[in-house]
Amino acid sequence: LVRFFEGLSPKDLARIRLAMTAMENTTFVAYVDGKATLRLSSPTGATTASGTWRNRGGGRFSLRMNDGSRMVEVEARADTRRMNLTWLGYTIVFDRVER
Repeated sequence: LVRFFEGLSPKDLARIRLAMTAMENTTFVAYVDGKATLRLSSPTGATTASGTWRNRGGGRFSLRMNDGSRMVEVEARADTRRMNLTWLGYTIVFDRVER
């Protein structure tokens, strides 16, 4: 990880830090009825997308989400603790939290 940041300017590091801080408020909720909500935080604001999910087996899930302006279909991979997906060019990893 340290090698990744070698050679980056202070301005680039500040942009990365801002994006990472905003992303910590991103949430994904999958409901038992096959519906889902993704609230994606970014430095420029939050985007909320709603849609559906379907189990594809083998830890793979199909997500069909609409953020109000477009329909996006992505594949997510999950295990017992984490789920990851790529949304609008960002790869996002979610830790499982049960409330």
